[in-house]
Amino acid sequence: MCSLADIKAAKAQRVYADDQTTANTLFGSITNPTRATDVDTSNFSTLSVTLGALGLLSATQNLRFTQAGSLPLPTSPMMVRFGSSSAVLGLVNGIILQRTNGGINNPVGPSYTAGTLLDLLNLANAGSSPEVVLPIPGVAGAANDGVYLQVNTVLGVALSAKLYYAFFIKAPVVSDQTICSGVSTTLTITNPQVGYTYRWYDSLTGGTQLQGSASTTFAVSGLSATKVYYVEACESSSATAYRSGRTAVTVTVRPLPAAPGFAGVPAICSGGTTTLNVTGSDTGAVYRWYTDPSGGASFFTGSSYTTPGLADTTRYYVDAYRASSGCVSSVRTLVQVNVRPLPGITFTSPFYLCQSRTQAQLNYTAAINSPSIYSIAWSAGALSAGFTNVPNTAFPASPFNITIPGNAAPQSYAGTLTLTGANTCTRSYLFTLVIQPTPHPSPPSTSFQ
Repeated sequence: MCSLADIKAAKAQRVYADDQTTANTLFGSITNPTRATDVDTSNFSTLSVTLGALGLLSATQNLRFTQAGSLPLPTSPMMVRFGSSSAVLGLVNGIILQRTNGGINNPVGPSYTAGTLLDLLNLANAGSSPEVVLPIPGVAGAANDGVYLQVNTVLGVALSAKLYYAFFIKAPVVSDQTICSGVSTTLTITNPQVGYTYRWYDSLTGGTQLQGSASTTFAVSGLSATKVYYVEACESSSATAYRSGRTAVTVTVRPLPAAPGFAGVPAICSGGTTTLNVTGSDTGAVYRWYTDPSGGASFFTGSSYTTPGLADTTRYYVDAYRASSGCVSSVRTLVQVNVRPLPGITFTSPFYLCQSRTQAQLNYTAAINSPSIYSIAWSAGALSAGFTNVPNTAFPASPFNITIPGNAAPQSYAGTLTLTGANTCTRSYLFTLVIQPTPHPSPPSTSFQ
């Protein structure tokens, strides 16, 4: 005796019919009907009809699956073990196999008899065997919870069949996934059983097999649109192995927000600031700013960012993030702020001049970053003493010659020297000219750069 407990230990995804009903006409009978659903899989019920009018006598037994949460999928093959006292092929023209939903009087899908039944028997290599386990195909969209075997008098002769049991293989359980476009994910079977092979396909029936192995996972990558995969459980790696219906697993792909765009970013002079603006818009996206092309934490969120004063060329990286989907643009957009250097010189201030002199020379050294123009703006006190501002003038070789009013009183006069480089950047220096009465001591001085 092979019990259900033994089978379940070895074939843990099988679900056996656990309820039955019968129907028969006069001269049709079903004996020991409960044996088709008991724990002994070698037991059987017997369906018989005696000699009678063609097609008017029948005996029918319906096996049902009533366990909560353990119903076959519409496409689950339903394995039915039946036979006779001689070759099972002798039953072909006198029996009907039919899936049901809700009882013996509610057939669904096609019935299998005569030619269609013979096709299934040939697929099962029944040959001259007295019994067979025959997979009855399901139909997409046709819910079902059982199967019946009917013996009738279509042949016009007495006929008898044995019905042992019916079972289906519980389909794999896999959770749907939602990912962002281009992101990899792994689909995982959550009810795997030892000894089963899992085959992945691109369609509910037929189609192309994508993977077949004992692995309980399936790697998905490179998707840019939502895709449905299908997986079935098989009792071995054989092509003719008993299999479950296919579970549909949907991988929903959410689009990425567009990478941020930027119009031309103008160069700035060292120490200056600029405002960087994302061009265009992506509904629901926020823009995150980084100092690195990948990794790290964002330092600012928004579509417009004003930099601090920058001393050197600086790179920022910006991505678009959509909180509703958790998706991020495929790349961080590089925004480079080019910083131009300031012109400069080294000179000494204050510098000194004796009273009544009308020309002063301001010596400088170490000119840097190509100054091309200079100007001098005097303080209000100097202007009132007769000093004159120097407008933009070609940058000279050292020294600067400065005109001094002949009647300038001995005192300090403040001015601002501004240099403009070939790159249009400017730098200003405050300086002091001290006019001293003659004779005068030599005062200390300080160098500026």
